Parts: sequence; C-alpha cells; structure tokens
Amino acid sequence: MHHHILLQKHSILLLLLAFSAPSLADGAGKTKNSEAFSFPPSTTRNRLVIVSCDGGSGHRSAPGFVAVMDGKSYLVASQRVLFGVERVSFKTVSGKTLRPGSVELSASRDIARLLLAGEPDRFGVSEDVPMGSAICIFGIPAAGKTERKLCGKVIGVGSETVEVSIRFSLNESGAPILNAAGEVAGLIGKIMEPSESVMTKGTKFGHKPRFFCYRMANTRWIPVDWKKYNANHGAFFRRNMAFAKNIGEIASRLNEDSRRRVRIGDTFDTEISIWARSHNRFAGGHAGSTRKKQVVAAGYSESVKKLSRICQGRIQKIDDFLARGDLTGFLREELESLNQELDYSAKLLNFIGDNAQDYR
Repeated sequence: MHHHILLQKHSILLLLLAFSAPSLADGAGKTKNSEAFSFPPSTTRNRLVIVSCDGGSGHRSAPGFVAVMDGKSYLVASQRVLFGVERVSFKTVSGKTLRPGSVELSASRDIARLLLAGEPDRFGVSEDVPMGSAICIFGIPAAGKTERKLCGKVIGVGSETVEVSIRFSLNESGAPILNAAGEVAGLIGKIMEPSESVMTKGTKFGHKPRFFCYRMANTRWIPVDWKKYNANHGAFFRRNMAFAKNIGEIASRLNEDSRRRVRIGDTFDTEISIWARSHNRFAGGHAGSTRKKQVVAAGYSESVKKLSRICQGRIQKIDDFLARGDLTGFLREELESLNQELDYSAKLLNFIGDNAQDYR
C-alpha cells in the first residue's frame, strides 16, 4: 500500500500488479544475460541476512545484508520491512544470529541501517554504479536451497536510484544488488508502473513497469529511538497499509457483484469489520416484493456510502500525519500513495452507492 510510485493515479489494478510481480522465489523474470557472475558461497552466505518479522499480520521473512559503511559494520534492511513489526530477529544465511544496536533511517530512501559490533564478514559498498554494468540480485534462500539469484544490468543511473533490467517483487525489499566485484551497488527499491501520459506514449516508458534500486552511497542518515519511532510511525504505516488494501478489495468486489457478502478477514481494521457485519444484512435481500427490494436498495446505498465516509475519514487522518516534520522521505511517499488509493476507493464506493438501483 499497499508501495512504489503510482504514475497512473486511481488504479488499484496497477497497485496489485506491482505487488504480484514475479519474485525471486519463483525464479521468474530471469534476464538472459551472458554477464551473470557468481561468488564463493561464503561471500554471500555469511553476509546475507534473513530478517524474521512477527506482528499482527503474521510471520514473514525478508532479506537484509551486512555491509561496511563509514568505517563501521551495519545490518542493512528495508524500512518497508521493519516498520510496524512487533518482533524481529536477524540471522545470516549461514546461521549466525545478529544482535544489532542503534538504528538510523535514510532521510529519502527505503533503507535502514542497524549498527553491529566488531567486524563481521561484510560486503563493501560501491559508490560508482556505471551505466550498463552487470549486476545480480541475491535473495534469501527457501528451505533447503541456496540463495536465489537474478542477473541483469544497470539501464539507468540517478543520484538516489539506479534502474535495472531485472524484474523483481517488492516482497524482496532489502535484497542487495551486487556488482561483479562483490560490492553492494544498491538494494531493491521501487516499481514504477506504466503511465498513460501522451509524453510516454510510444516510448519504452509507456507500456511496461520499470524497476529501480536504491543506491547506498551519499545518503543522509537520521538516528531514531527505534522503539518509539516504530510504535508511532511504523505502526501507523502498517495499519493504514492494511486498511487501504482491505478497502480496495471490498470496493472492487462490490463493483463486480453488489449482492456479494463481505468476508471479514482476521486482519481487517476494527472499523471495517463493524461496517461489514452491518452491511451483510443487505446482501441477500434482493428477493421479495418490490417494496422490500426498494427498502433493501436504499439501505444498501447508504451502507456503501457509509464505507466511503469511513474511507474519507482515514484520508484526513493520514493528511494530518503527513503534516508532521519527522517523516522519512520513504514514509511520506508511501502515505501519499495510500491516500491516492483511498481517494479512488472512496469515489468508487460513492459511485456504487449512487447506482444502487442496479442492485435491485
């Protein structure tokens, strides 16, 4: 949310496409590139990190890695992965448990670094990422398998990001991108969906997603009290990402079939669950006399519009949160994207409610 850049505003479908892009786990999206390279197992297994997260949305694992930056050792991971997590642990692919200390967040990129004591086996960081250079993305291994690798090349270079030819999934946020020297050139960043702008029509930018990785070099770091920051900012992000996803799914399903009952999921926001229980009494009321149909249609219309108002209320809460001055650039971008999604869902719900006669 729910996130990446949405160039085509108001498009739930595009958001779902971005999150359902082929993942390294599937070995999908492999780039046919003769410049693929490999390293001794110890080069990656001692430095790749499995980030194990537990929280309200259950258990999940994500990649991270150990690198040397500014002369110190850090465990590097995605802010997206860490925000809102209730419990987290870190272990290298080779099995060593890591216990990091202080936390710093990139001011503008989806990167967090956690200080490690001593000098563990670690990647170097490349400041120069040349156009056309060969790169490989290394993901954490599935059970009983070796680490996953996809190779390609750099096809665009910016001050904060590089565009790559490799198709990845945001489920792999935090995975390192290595160059042929075994240095970290960046980590999985964001997906830019196709734009329907006339400026991009007929160009390579107008018909397919683009994949960007965040550069490690030359970023400004913000030290945070992680426990407090995560309990406030992280939890707010995770909660509203789930809210936007739930609302989007409900609006899409009601648009397809307004008679369908809304299934209440375990991870649903309390406000949505209460609404769904009330709304479902209208789902089977399409039979009977004309008068009964009219009454049910009126109740259905008001119910759907009530969900739209709930959605609009959440947009305002996010707007209020965006007024804070202590958000990272990544967090601000994500919350702004969530509000775009919620705005589209609210308008779709109002449209469905206004056309409740179709329900009858």
